[in-house]
Amino acid sequence: MAPARKIPKPRKRGLKRVTRRLKSQPDRSTPPPSPADKPKLYTYDLSESICTRLSNGETGTSVCRDPKMPTWATLQRWRRQHADFDKRYRIAREACCEYFADDIVDIADDAVNDYVTRLNGSRVFDRENFERSRLRVDTRKWTVSKILRHVYGDKSEVDLRTPDGLNVKVEERNALIDALCKLVSPKADGKTKPEGKHEEARER
Repeated sequence: MAPARKIPKPRKRGLKRVTRRLKSQPDRSTPPPSPADKPKLYTYDLSESICTRLSNGETGTSVCRDPKMPTWATLQRWRRQHADFDKRYRIAREACCEYFADDIVDIADDAVNDYVTRLNGSRVFDRENFERSRLRVDTRKWTVSKILRHVYGDKSEVDLRTPDGLNVKVEERNALIDALCKLVSPKADGKTKPEGKHEEARER
């Protein structure tokens, strides 16, 4: 009788554990500052600091979380009370969107964490990091396309800005010019403008 053959047992695969670079967690040992301790008095230096941080790519909510900065409600009140600050704030927001537009290219080119190393030494594609990068790009694209619609929007729009900051669309301007031309153009009877409601309705 032939001896029984030993059937090898299948090797158990280890867990797909990978090593990731951990992000630094914020220090939560100290409680957040009370809104009563935040600045409430408007100063030019403080407003200029806010606009500078916005131009460097920070959002308004992240700036307001700083203990040395006002709350979001105080910031909006300053915008309503000070027209000069509101104008500089809008310009800083547009500069922030320009920063986001350049940041999209940096995020797309950054491939540092696209692959991670398992405990056994093999390298695998990190889908989670890839999707996170895509979300960051899409968020910046949406923000830029909404605030700077005339530059980065899907629909090409041409706006005219008057010295006092008023935006005038070309379509509205052309419609106004056409309406004025109809009023002053000579008619067949030699009149320069319609007389009465019936004549005005006939011209339309």
